[in-house]
Amino acid sequence: MVEFRIPAAEFLSAAVIVICFVIAVVMINMQAMGRARTFGVLGVALLFASMIIAALNGSLGSAYGTGSLVYGVGAVLVAATAAGGLILLALAVIRADKARTRTGDR
Repeated sequence: MVEFRIPAAEFLSAAVIVICFVIAVVMINMQAMGRARTFGVLGVALLFASMIIAALNGSLGSAYGTGSLVYGVGAVLVAATAAGGLILLALAVIRADKARTRTGDR
């Protein structure tokens, strides 16, 4: 595994992901207005939460086994949270596009 070759591999990958999410939140705040901004920030936050839940679920899977009920419920929770985040991001893009079309910024 990579973790044995690079001691801080897990920390570095988590740091890169956090930096990407911070950049996404900043870009959403700078570009969009109103509800599009709200949907975008909430979508990114839900995707970030789903990644945290997925990491915790991976720990539970290694502790209790991937066939346990706890792991199954966690996997469903991860999928639902990630799907909600993606839906909110899609709504943010649609609302921002409609707002841009109304104001004639194209």
